Amino acid sequence: MKHQSSLSRFIAVILPIAMIATLAGLQPLSASADGGYLTLNSFSGHPGVTLQVSGGGFGANQTLSISVGGSVVTTVSTVADGSFSLPLTLSASLPQGPLSISAVEADNNETAANSYYVQPFTPALQLGSGSAYPLGSVTVAGSHAQSSVQVGVGQYYPNGSPSSYFILPGGQLSFNGNSFAPGDPVSVTEDADPTVLASFTADAAGSFKVAGTVTVPYVDAGAAHTFHLRGGLSRAGADVTVTVGQYYPVASPSDYYLMPGSVITFTGSSFAPNDTVQLTEDKNSAVLATITADSTGSFKKAGAITIPFTDAGSGHTFHLRGELIRAGVDLAVTVGQLNPLLNPSSYYLLPGQAYSIAGTGFAPTEDVILTQGTTQLSHMAADSLGSVNFAGLVFPATRKPTLTFTATGQSSSAASTVDIAAGQYYPYALSDNYYTQPGSTVTVQGFSFAPGETVTVTDGTSQTTTADSFGNTGKVKVTIPYGGSASTSTVTLTGSMSGATATVPVTLAPFMAQVTPSTYYARPGTGVTFSGSGFAPGESIAITLNKTAAGTVTADSKGAFTGFSSTLPFGQTASYVFTGSLSNAPVTVTVTLASFYAGLTLDNYYGVGGTPVTLSGNGFAPGEPLSLTFGATTFGPVTADAHGGFTFATTVPYATAGDKKVTATGQLSGAMASTTYTQAPVYVSFQLGAYAGAPGSRVTFIGSGYLPNEPIQITTDRDTGTVYTFTADASGHFNDSGFTVPMSYAEGNLKLTATGTHSLTPETIVYYVTGK
Repeated sequence: MKHQSSLSRFIAVILPIAMIATLAGLQPLSASADGGYLTLNSFSGHPGVTLQVSGGGFGANQTLSISVGGSVVTTVSTVADGSFSLPLTLSASLPQGPLSISAVEADNNETAANSYYVQPFTPALQLGSGSAYPLGSVTVAGSHAQSSVQVGVGQYYPNGSPSSYFILPGGQLSFNGNSFAPGDPVSVTEDADPTVLASFTADAAGSFKVAGTVTVPYVDAGAAHTFHLRGGLSRAGADVTVTVGQYYPVASPSDYYLMPGSVITFTGSSFAPNDTVQLTEDKNSAVLATITADSTGSFKKAGAITIPFTDAGSGHTFHLRGELIRAGVDLAVTVGQLNPLLNPSSYYLLPGQAYSIAGTGFAPTEDVILTQGTTQLSHMAADSLGSVNFAGLVFPATRKPTLTFTATGQSSSAASTVDIAAGQYYPYALSDNYYTQPGSTVTVQGFSFAPGETVTVTDGTSQTTTADSFGNTGKVKVTIPYGGSASTSTVTLTGSMSGATATVPVTLAPFMAQVTPSTYYARPGTGVTFSGSGFAPGESIAITLNKTAAGTVTADSKGAFTGFSSTLPFGQTASYVFTGSLSNAPVTVTVTLASFYAGLTLDNYYGVGGTPVTLSGNGFAPGEPLSLTFGATTFGPVTADAHGGFTFATTVPYATAGDKKVTATGQLSGAMASTTYTQAPVYVSFQLGAYAGAPGSRVTFIGSGYLPNEPIQITTDRDTGTVYTFTADASGHFNDSGFTVPMSYAEGNLKLTATGTHSLTPETIVYYVTGK
């Protein structure tokens, strides 16, 4: 309901009128005594007007200061005839009353003035109406300064209604209303939420119909909600309360009892139109299927899923929940359990017999694997009824009384077992010879194996034969193997199907090997030849000498060999071992080694170092390397000749006088011979050219009796090491003045010692160092 009250309009207009009582007393023209004057185009008016100020009678081209009320506000220049003219705007804040305006010449203070009267403003305000509604038009007319008027303002009282007072979630709601402001922008909100759901504009009469369409949220289900319609101009509104209904969906499964591996679907209604329905179950929070309802909120045989085999024998609750309506249905379903059963063609079998196993109660079309222990025997797909039949099987060889067979469904994991009793074969075998040497051939035959089975005959190597319809084999030739230290070799016959075995023990005759050398006593380095017999025919014989490989030889068809030659080693013994690679029979042969008796002579036994000497020896091993020593000096290399002798020419090593031991040692035979050589002393003479001298003086060394061309070394008691070296001539003499007494030597005795590096005989003389 729109209400409007009429307010009385009162207008109070105050018009102050300023009377100018003495206008005749104002002077229209003011001039100085010298003739300057100033005129105004108006002598009264309101503040803020612009006057035209003119004057004359001043000097030509003079600067004048223009003052208003005693304050200079601007300047102006006169023209050639002493006149001027300029516009002058008065301040808008001037008070009422007379106002002095003057012009003063800058050079001689020539002054002219005039008077202007400032009149007050007389304001007035008129209204076309004394009252109005918000946003209504009010006509105001007025003049001059401030005034005021009072206007009465009315109020809007809008109302509204929904398109329906009861609606389901997801439905569309619109609104009708009136008594809003003309052209008022209206916004729609819900409950306490300030979010604007819709907005529209009222018409010129402040009304609207089927406006502001809003889709009712699904979260509003099952409750009353208030929608607020508020005008943006009128700042008034209307509240509309609407009741939102609720969905009660229903659903059913395709079957309430299912077997693992079967498919289940769902039919439902009373969901929201086009609602997305999610399918979950109590044992798994994951979404199993997503169903979209039709425009009526229904679906049929939708959300197909396969019941897992792991769910066998349990109950499950499936949940169908609409995403829009946030409501759903819970459906309880029972899952059955698979119980397969196996049935063999026979419950008692011998190894090698054919059999089959049938099975029922598996999941339709699933793959089923048949195993015995850890061995997979067969696999096949079950038919549509869950049945299998494993045919063409052969019973394995076993010593167990019973074998267990298991069939397992690969999808359902359902399994069944069955036991089959295992029969046994008890074969035996015979040989034509029960005592022979390795490498010999015997003939064996087996009896009572499985008819027709393959029998493997083994003794070192393997060969096969086939049992006849009675389970007996043919005669098989077997070569008794070499190797090993056992006294018996066993021939084994094994049935491939029955797994049954039979054995034939053959006692092994030993090999009686013998080896004979060409000699049992000889000197080291000489040759010896061997022959042997009693080895295995054709075998390789390895030969060692003192535990070191010395060669190989091959026995002939009779187990014999000849012609193996070897050089006897140097040392105490020569032990040969001959070992057959097949017979493994070792034979040891020992050859005694003769000793060496060596001798050594010299062509002279006395002399000084450097004297020629020849060493001669005999009794060593032919061609062996020899080590020769002369005192502390080693000569060589020297090699004995084919007769064990040698000759070696050299010189006596330089050394101190005395007896020197000379030796010759065979590097292979170890034989040694020795003798003694007497090294003669060297008698030398050593003198000085002068026995005293100042530092810086040359000292002359004079000597004789030294060895030819030997180096002479000079040492002193004041220094460490050699201080001077020179060489004797070919006769062992010297006269050398190359040494200078060092300037650092103090006065006093100086011991000078001369030593030949070959003669090794030191001689010392005292030299006196005089003052500087």
